[in-house]
Amino acid sequence: MALYLISDLHLASDRAALCEAFSLFCRRLDGQDCLYILGDLFDYFIGFDEQDAAHLQVKAALSEAAARGARAFFIHGNRDFLLQEEDARTLGLTLLSDTITLPTDSGRALLLHGDQLCRQELPLKLLRALGRSRTARALFAALPAHWRHAVARFVRGKSQQLQPKRSALPHKYGLQKEQTAALMQSLHCNVLIHGHFHLKEQGNDEFFPGSVRLALGCWGENYSYIRAESMPQDTSTAPEETVWHNFSLVELPLTTLTSS
Repeated sequence: MALYLISDLHLASDRAALCEAFSLFCRRLDGQDCLYILGDLFDYFIGFDEQDAAHLQVKAALSEAAARGARAFFIHGNRDFLLQEEDARTLGLTLLSDTITLPTDSGRALLLHGDQLCRQELPLKLLRALGRSRTARALFAALPAHWRHAVARFVRGKSQQLQPKRSALPHKYGLQKEQTAALMQSLHCNVLIHGHFHLKEQGNDEFFPGSVRLALGCWGENYSYIRAESMPQDTSTAPEETVWHNFSLVELPLTTLTSS
């Protein structure tokens, strides 16, 4: 049984090549394989739309993978935090909480999108908090479509504005190490797996001795993923109970996927 983790695909109906790449990537899922999407699957999301080509392609790809026995899980990102349980079921995803942990042979791993690990502007913090409220999400879903699109475009715009700041001023807008270390230790984790920063990175001992960080890159010219395997002696089929090992962090040109 294999575990795959991806993040920051930013799929949209006008990004046909990326949508096709996701479909091709899902074809490698087989048997009891598990796919964890750590947020920002879509460029923005205001509800499942039968007329949206990206939504339909994701649904089809995950349906085909599920028919082979694979399972797909989703953690909210800062672009698609309004995706609700009903949307997830329609797409073929199991919606998880914003932070989850999995057992590995190196200790427990903390999985999350990553926006929680850096300083955010107040409007984005408020919207993210509202996204965690079932009542607020229901009220948002009741708004006219053009209002919902306007809010989603605002969130996308703010996120895009912050991206260069994270590179230019990492001490202010990048990953906050003390905050991250405190979160990891509170959850008894020494492995951190995240996306959000759009950079494939791997680090050791960044937060405390023995800590490991695996950061997923975004999808665009390249695509990024993490693959791990279940321990040979592990007979559990529940991913949250399976002990994972042999983690590999991969980034390749998107053309190698679409031409394979």
